[in-house]
Amino acid sequence: MKKHFRQMISIILIALAALCAVVGIRGYLKEKDAGKTYEDLQRIASADSGATETVSGTSSASEAVSTVSVSAESAEPAATASAGIDFTELQKTAPDAYAWIRIPDTEIDYPICQSPTDNEYYLTHTAQLEDRFEGAIFTEDYNSRDFTDPVTVIYGHNMKNGSMFAGLHKFSDRDFFDRHPEFTIETEDSVLTCRIFAAYTADNRHLLKTYDFSDRDVYAAYLQSIFQIKEMGANIEDTVEVTPDDRIVVLSTCTGDHSTRYLVQAKITAEAKK
Repeated sequence: MKKHFRQMISIILIALAALCAVVGIRGYLKEKDAGKTYEDLQRIASADSGATETVSGTSSASEAVSTVSVSAESAEPAATASAGIDFTELQKTAPDAYAWIRIPDTEIDYPICQSPTDNEYYLTHTAQLEDRFEGAIFTEDYNSRDFTDPVTVIYGHNMKNGSMFAGLHKFSDRDFFDRHPEFTIETEDSVLTCRIFAAYTADNRHLLKTYDFSDRDVYAAYLQSIFQIKEMGANIEDTVEVTPDDRIVVLSTCTGDHSTRYLVQAKITAEAKK
């Protein structure tokens, strides 16, 4: 009787091990090719391959285009940015794509999408509307698509193969954080230069539902709370001044813990008109 019982337990354990192996292999295969579909979009959307390569390869994103400060005090005329993304071509296969984000020395070189009807759509769908594990880089309809909101939150999955927003975790290394202070976001009308001032693990609260950033006092308190972060692993650049008069971009991705998110926050410091 005991022998029979032990045999049954062994069979169950073997079956469970086989099931775990199958699930693991399926998960690996899903993530192994994550982001590959975006290589086609990168080719399709590059109106000027030279300009695209310049932005991707420079250590300072602001060196890639002629920019003008967004400060209200600036009296200089608006500069013109080099052509980079052909949004007409891009939207033929990615109809909800309205911007493009690039971060030097990461794989982050993707369109930014926003569904007009479903804020969760791009969690599970690529920019080309395919049902895929990696989803897309996207914003929700709490944000406008012209980056005029005080705070714009951009989401992306943290894929194990390094694609999508996995590269954000590189900013947990202080040396990488210091050597990569800027990234760019291109829209149909302009190129935004974004100066990074914080990278850290936060709780998983929904920022745009939690805070009314249109209230200057609320916005000021939120910014102050960032610069007061002292946790190990948090990288904060105190030399970057950020006030409620500024617009910021928050890049948000997974950590592997459902109760936390990894955030990279940046101030829009310049805007070059096309």
